[in-house]
Amino acid sequence: MFDTTRIRGIIPAMVTPITFAGEPDEAGLRSLVQHLVGQGVNGIFALGSSGEFPLLTPSDRARVAEIVADEVGGRIPVLVGASDSGTRQVIQHARAAAAGGADVAVVLPPY
Repeated sequence: MFDTTRIRGIIPAMVTPITFAGEPDEAGLRSLVQHLVGQGVNGIFALGSSGEFPLLTPSDRARVAEIVADEVGGRIPVLVGASDSGTRQVIQHARAAAAGGADVAVVLPPY
């Protein structure tokens, strides 16, 4: 079980670099994660309100969670937004985030 006391300090809601084709920019995403971790943040929050999540497909969102968790490598907690317009979609995104290695799914009520 995840130790919730690890959720503390500075956890930025990061942007999601995307390509001109509208897909996650893996190299840009990995670089951004490394920059934030290198600056001493206490966690990473991907796919939040500034994470372009409405523009991404479910598989792209799952891939972003996987890339961020992989790049963090367990050094700090990874929080991943799972918000969407319906409960079923939110559950799908939360499960995908967990499968991708996220420590926490951040969920708002479906809009």
